[in-house]
Amino acid sequence: MAYFLYIMLRDLKEIKKIRTNLSMTQSELAERAGVSQSLIAKIENGNTIPSYDKGRAILDALEDIIRQKGSSLTASDVHNTVVISIGPDESLGNALQLMKENAVSQLPVIQHEVVVGGLTERCLLNNFDELDRAEKVRTLMEDPFPVVSVKSNIGLVRELLSYYPAVISISEGIIAGIITKADLLEEILVS
Repeated sequence: MAYFLYIMLRDLKEIKKIRTNLSMTQSELAERAGVSQSLIAKIENGNTIPSYDKGRAILDALEDIIRQKGSSLTASDVHNTVVISIGPDESLGNALQLMKENAVSQLPVIQHEVVVGGLTERCLLNNFDELDRAEKVRTLMEDPFPVVSVKSNIGLVRELLSYYPAVISISEGIIAGIITKADLLEEILVS
């Protein structure tokens, strides 16, 4: 129980940021959560810590609002159109350099405009002791990231991201973008 209280208290510190990103007033959030506006103001100012039940109600209300906003989004609303990728015959050294230069933790492996695999930091770290920078990417690549249409509902993308590090979006059979957990969270909080 103490761990859950810690998580809730940490999340409560983010209420103002989340609320303003959702373009909500304190009164609107209070009404959705069934608490007073003054309680929201006191929490945001750090002047009080609510009871567990009221804190949970506030966080649940925010989650519901975020979920509702997310339900109308599609893959094209959140994908990054700049897809940093690598070919299967390039070296692992090149892959590491690409990841570092672009601050990405995964790379789709693409050959002839088709996603043939994926390379992730996890995969590289799991093979750290045997890693040879001159080896080809194909020797270490994993299965391809899942592919969805740009018209796919964000709920599907969210579900896939709970199992995979990235999702590729396509339009008319051509790669249109890539979606990571960070892309999804950023879009939901700023839209």
